[in-house]
Amino acid sequence: MQPYGIVHGGINAVLAETAASLAANAWLNRQNREQVAIGVNITTEHLLPVASGEIIVKAQPLKRGRTIQTWFVKEFNGTHLTSTSTVTLANRPKPQI
Repeated sequence: MQPYGIVHGGINAVLAETAASLAANAWLNRQNREQVAIGVNITTEHLLPVASGEIIVKAQPLKRGRTIQTWFVKEFNGTHLTSTSTVTLANRPKPQI
């Protein structure tokens, strides 16, 4: 929270990249690709302040390709759309552990 009692905008970006990354990596896994998706860009628009309640995050793919994925993420507080983000991720070889 900011000192003014509303959610800090950085939280919107963190939630958006987390949702997009989880979805992108789940898709790669279902495709049996030996890759992981890592964030390369995020653009976030803060539409309404959030002072209480839950933030629900929904990610939907715009493009899922061989090397790049782009996801559109919406964040809601109740029925109110509070933030949108476009998240671009690069598909890279899965690291050997």
